[in-house]
Amino acid sequence: MTVIAYHLGLVSTDDYSLIKTLVLPSNAEDDVPITFHEDGVDYQVPASHIFAAARILYRVSNASILGRIGESASADGAIATERIQISNSDTDWHYEDVGSIFTASTYITGESNNSYYYLYADTTLYGAEIDTS
Repeated sequence: MTVIAYHLGLVSTDDYSLIKTLVLPSNAEDDVPITFHEDGVDYQVPASHIFAAARILYRVSNASILGRIGESASADGAIATERIQISNSDTDWHYEDVGSIFTASTYITGESNNSYYYLYADTTLYGAEIDTS
């Protein structure tokens, strides 16, 4: 039996096949949303599943911007529901616990709130895909 504990942004499981690593394939900026990839392919949360995001490794190109990650209805589509906001006082790589749930059949997409500065490619979202059926 697979046991999943979701507590304070952390996901634990005894089934490593549930663990997902999603990577932003290119820089994402305002009005240029980019869908996260799994193994080089746009990631869509499967039907009857959720994606429980636990941690993010990210970098922004300017400390004054806000990185946004959310659900979109299509690959590289506009974010319909924002799930994560990230920012930092510098432009180094940072890890953060995020504790967000993405719903079935949506694409996980990133962008920034600025058309000049961006959320860097290789921003990585770690979590677990959980069957809710």
